[in-house]
Amino acid sequence: MADQSKSEPEIHYPKLGACVIAGIILWWMPPPEGLGLVGWHVFAVFFATILSFILRPVPMGPAVLLALVVLAATNTLGETGKESFAAAMSGYGNTTVWLVVAAFLIAGAMIRTGLGRRIALGCVVKFGKT
Repeated sequence: MADQSKSEPEIHYPKLGACVIAGIILWWMPPPEGLGLVGWHVFAVFFATILSFILRPVPMGPAVLLALVVLAATNTLGETGKESFAAAMSGYGNTTVWLVVAAFLIAGAMIRTGLGRRIALGCVVKFGKT
């Protein structure tokens, strides 16, 4: 019998099904007054994605990729698949997004290595005169 390694993410199919069903139900409901059909479809995908962040049936990365694929495959954001895919990916061209990603990566590295704690203790030693 093959052992499943710890690095393989576990998929919780009932939770994933709940997220997909919630998105499908919202997708087929009529949009509220003042919101267009495209906006409502984007909201349905966004809601299902946020629900997957809460329930965690899959890791966050694949959940976001699945949402991007759904938006592109259904031509929600454009007339053709190419336009829809370009619109779905356009946010990643913004430099602010990459600044935030870099900040989270650096913060994660500082936490894992203990560098943040060492810097804090160094500041206490240097400036902490009581």
